[in-house]
Amino acid sequence: MLSIGLAALHWHEMTDPWKHHRILKRIGVTSALLMFLTFASVALGIVNENPRGSRIFIYCWMLLVLVMLILTHEARCPRCGRRFYARGLDFRQMTKKCLHCGQKKYAELAATPNPDPG
Repeated sequence: MLSIGLAALHWHEMTDPWKHHRILKRIGVTSALLMFLTFASVALGIVNENPRGSRIFIYCWMLLVLVMLILTHEARCPRCGRRFYARGLDFRQMTKKCLHCGQKKYAELAATPNPDPG
């Protein structure tokens, strides 16, 4: 039974090799929207700002940012299997192509990439 579930999971990953990248993007956009709405509601006086609640919110936000940075750093390219956003000490979170093989983000894997010589 477990092998059937793993086979189905592997088949789904083959149908959308960019699933991990899409999930990271959705979490990032959602968390930025939540942060904006929270700050706007405090600025407009809709929500009372108390020091303890603000500290907890800031610590949770910092933890979320740290986790998102780690997950983005470890995201793999579906084509070459290496880190998509990082090469050595170079980390470009906003890059549109793999730093190793040049695969464009969200493009078909059959497309021929142009590797970045740097």
